Amino acid sequence: MAEASSSSMAGKLGLTALLGGIGLGVSGLFYAGFVHLSAPAAPQDAALEERLAATGVLSSDDELEEEIEFTEDEREFALFNTPKYSYYLFPIPFISNLKESRKLLTIELAVSTLAPLTDADSFIASLYPFDPAMRDVILAHLQTKRPEELQSRADREQLKSELKDKLNTLISTGQQDPDAPLIDEVHIQKLVVG
Repeated sequence: MAEASSSSMAGKLGLTALLGGIGLGVSGLFYAGFVHLSAPAAPQDAALEERLAATGVLSSDDELEEEIEFTEDEREFALFNTPKYSYYLFPIPFISNLKESRKLLTIELAVSTLAPLTDADSFIASLYPFDPAMRDVILAHLQTKRPEELQSRADREQLKSELKDKLNTLISTGQQDPDAPLIDEVHIQKLVVG
């Protein structure tokens, strides 16, 4: 009995050691790959890099460190809070009558903002409750258009600009923060007059 118990214990210890060794081996390979793949690439053409550095097009990491002196916290915040584009796509296309016409306009729209990451995400999230009001403003404006006012590229750019102004007026009404982001661009995904 004692021999069976000790061989069972040895088997369990052997299995534990085997699994631990496999885990350590995988961790070691991951670490080695991470260190190897995250290392900066060696210069490919030293002469080209010297000419670029001489013209100021290419600056070394040391020069960048000298130009911008951030504390570690400021550096992390600056990297985290760089401006980015964020988009809000209206989930349902707009279908509207056109002025003095029997034609219908079908249009799919999206809006975007360029703001720091934290502001952009909260701004896009704040657009969801505005969706019914924004749809109302957009549809009311589309009904003022005639079919011939939507034919050329310049006409469509004008429509985008008008919609942007109307939406920003709606969004900024009642906003407490004057520096809050607004819509930077209206994007026409699809436009059909028929």
